[in-house]
Amino acid sequence: MDRLLGDSSLVTPEFLLDQARRCLTPGRIVLGHANHPTVLGLFDRIRELLSERDLQPATLDELFGTHRH
Repeated sequence: MDRLLGDSSLVTPEFLLDQARRCLTPGRIVLGHANHPTVLGLFDRIRELLSERDLQPATLDELFGTHRH
């Protein structure tokens, strides 16, 4: 099942990290926003979580084999 991080509005760092821990699992497509200070402030921690779980993030273009000019 696909998941959303629930970060489309302002959320606390604790909420976002809890969502990331719950949602970032193998085989899942997770969509997130990088448009709020909480998300930007936790970006490195989320990348660490991906690395710890041996997960590889991808852009939508990478997923669909498309590219933008």
